[in-house]
Amino acid sequence: MLLWSVAVAVDLGSARLGWPTPKLGRTELASQIFTGTHLSERHREIFIISLGELILSGGIGLAGSGFQAGRVATSFVGFAGAVVLFQLYFLRVRQLLAPPAVMVVERVRPGTPTSYSHLVMVAGVLVVSTSVSLVIDQPSGAAPAAWVAASLGGPALFLLGSCLFDAVVTGRILWSRALGIVVLCVIGPVMVLLPPLAILVVANLVLVLILAWETLPAHARPVRVTVPT
Repeated sequence: MLLWSVAVAVDLGSARLGWPTPKLGRTELASQIFTGTHLSERHREIFIISLGELILSGGIGLAGSGFQAGRVATSFVGFAGAVVLFQLYFLRVRQLLAPPAVMVVERVRPGTPTSYSHLVMVAGVLVVSTSVSLVIDQPSGAAPAAWVAASLGGPALFLLGSCLFDAVVTGRILWSRALGIVVLCVIGPVMVLLPPLAILVVANLVLVLILAWETLPAHARPVRVTVPT
């Protein structure tokens, strides 16, 4: 988590400073020209890398666990969570990453909303990864409040980022995911009564229910993109 924070700080900081390079000077981001397709590919790549971090966390924890039942189960739940997050991301966001509004070549201003919404989603996945790393060491027993916050806060952050992205591109709120955030917040106080592994399972279950709801034929409608004029 610390390394990811440093990487984000370096990336955003260097962009703000114009990527200063010895003997070459600085480059203003506002002067750079990208295509919507280029940006969408970068967004996908960053998100997939964060999912890899989640899977790696479970694998590393499992390798040093002696393959105890609780730790194996935690690793499996973490991997299942990565699969569900992947499906949720590509179910909705893939339809929005390269709409007609951003397919044209255009100048990109610093801090585009789409990039920041992806940053929130990636942060959510990394918090999930942290929670899996914690739980795999102690899948049973009492769950500290910080563990509960990480186990539920990670999925909530991901859902928040996807809602923000949807709002930026379509101008509408994705209510199924907004409701998911509310549910994760409401059940938080009750989750302290459950062991850490059970909390991860509940968080995954909320995501699975959202995925199932959005894949119903009645809700799988074409996406209308808000094209700026």
